[in-house]
Amino acid sequence: VIFILLPMSGSVPLARWIQSPGHPLGYGPYLNITWNECATAGYKITLTLIHVDLEKSFRCINDALKPLADVEKPSVLRTLAVFSRRRMMIVFYVIFILLPMSGSVPLARWIMSPGHPLGYGPYLNITWNDCATAGYKITLTLIHVDLEKSFRCINDALKVSEDEQLFNVSLCGRISMKELESSINPLLHSSPGGCLSVSFLSDYSNPARYTGFRGFYTTQDVDECTELDSKCAHLCNNYIGGYRCFCAPGYILAPDKHTCLVSCGEDLSSSEGVLMSPLWPKPYPENLYCSYKLAVEEGKQFELTFTEEFDVEEAENGQCNDSLTIKPLIGEAKMYCGRKLPSPFLTRSHSVKIYFKTNDKGVNRGYSLSYRTIENMCIPHMVATSILAPQHDEYSVDDKVIVTCGKGHIMTSLWIVEIQISMNCWSFQNMILQQHI
Repeated sequence: VIFILLPMSGSVPLARWIQSPGHPLGYGPYLNITWNECATAGYKITLTLIHVDLEKSFRCINDALKPLADVEKPSVLRTLAVFSRRRMMIVFYVIFILLPMSGSVPLARWIMSPGHPLGYGPYLNITWNDCATAGYKITLTLIHVDLEKSFRCINDALKVSEDEQLFNVSLCGRISMKELESSINPLLHSSPGGCLSVSFLSDYSNPARYTGFRGFYTTQDVDECTELDSKCAHLCNNYIGGYRCFCAPGYILAPDKHTCLVSCGEDLSSSEGVLMSPLWPKPYPENLYCSYKLAVEEGKQFELTFTEEFDVEEAENGQCNDSLTIKPLIGEAKMYCGRKLPSPFLTRSHSVKIYFKTNDKGVNRGYSLSYRTIENMCIPHMVATSILAPQHDEYSVDDKVIVTCGKGHIMTSLWIVEIQISMNCWSFQNMILQQHI
């Protein structure tokens, strides 16, 4: 706040500054302070507010700044409070402590021309440098500029620049507060973690008295979510000094702290069911790695059937950009992609792992896969020197068979050495059926 004592038709120097206790670092609780200023005959008291940042409340019942005439008629804070030949009182009281609300941290410092507001001398060349830490930016707010005006400011000048050369401003002349607020101050900030340089220069003389300049630095949090490309895949939350990425429900944040992965994968022990790509029948998300395991008791096998349509991204050269891989406990893995619906098949295994992997792009729909368990069937894999009885193309789990070695051979397992053995089909799948003697 500035009190200025003016004659009715002219001006005299500034009377005094007033400010809230602790400004600009913040004020404390339970304050009740009054300033009184009186004008003599022929003069008036002018109150100019240059900064107001108080807790907002209904009818200002919490924190408030109240300019009052001696008739105690409050003025509106946004207008100039002018009372002629009367006494003015400023009542300033606080109930609760005020904390920064918009990511700003306290004022760094004031800067001004030497001698302000009484005028500055010749041959001045002064530079102020301020830098922000990561996640913050330096902002300069000018509240008063009154310098000698010249072509391209070659005489006296206030020069503000940013270390990454986002701007380079030279100011001179008398600049109104309205112009400062609307077209100059919005430019005067550093890049995140950058620096501001302010230089004040004056030549050898002034044709009149100029009051100079006054302003203040603030260190402000950078809102990376709106001001910068945070590269968060889903949601971005800004906090003082940085930001965090978050994911929508059903997703998890990847180790890079920016990418969102679908939370998929499950161990299933049911005898029947349906597996679908995430978000089916809508296009599946990017950067997926889903792992499922189907498992039931031995003697059973899974029958897998693709239903509806199949749409997994395939490259023009036939390679799988995205892939669905099915790996039985026994046997080779099968990888699928493209748009051709795979045929149903038997896994010949009571345990199956299914992997679904996608890259970072594409708008394919995925798959829908039903599964059920049926009795496992064994296909005999006998060598020529062995005899299997009875002989069938395949056997059920409970079928008993007799394996007899040909002349000159024996059958070996881990602890068995026999020429003839009786077993069921499940146990002879892993048996070594031939050994020369």
